[in-house]
Amino acid sequence: MLFFLNDSLFTLSSIEYLALSDICISSLQIGQMCSMKELKCLKMINSSIKEFPMVDCMQNLSVLMLCENNISSIPIEARILKQLSFLDVSGNPIAKNKKFIEELWMKN
Repeated sequence: MLFFLNDSLFTLSSIEYLALSDICISSLQIGQMCSMKELKCLKMINSSIKEFPMVDCMQNLSVLMLCENNISSIPIEARILKQLSFLDVSGNPIAKNKKFIEELWMKN
């Protein structure tokens, strides 16, 4: 069962850890997360995501967990996340392309 997210969450600009498992998240809402400048860990597990979220505005993000969604590709722009030390895309179609993920990781 998926739940829907209230937009007032994005006013919490100093939050460092956010877990959004089993919550339906739209691309627009992901874009609103840019106000969360201090975010270090973001978990969006089973959140009905179809595209890799553009979180390049979150310069402090070090952990990104996108498990069990429907993400089929990771844009090259994801390399801008210099602080990212842990990325989990297991349970997504992209997880089958381990070579691409390794190459992206090596460039970072």
